[in-house]
Amino acid sequence: MTKKVEFVDEIPARGNGKREKYVWFAEELRSNPHRWATFPESYETKSHQAAYSRVHTIRSGKLSGFGPAGQFEAEVRNQVVYVRYVGGAA
Repeated sequence: MTKKVEFVDEIPARGNGKREKYVWFAEELRSNPHRWATFPESYETKSHQAAYSRVHTIRSGKLSGFGPAGQFEAEVRNQVVYVRYVGGAA
């Protein structure tokens, strides 16, 4: 049995995976500054720690689309993550 080799002209850019999936949400928040929105993924069925972990990645700018650090505020209420865009430091 011969195996077929698949060649591609270009490889995908780095970061086109799971970490990129909320870039659209960050852009939407930038279009509506200072308005709170619920994070697209529900944390009601996940642990309290998972919700606070998400808050940390947003506040620190480590989640793609939410950087640099300090541009977004994030809070947890009843294991639901709320986020808003506040802009950069003046």
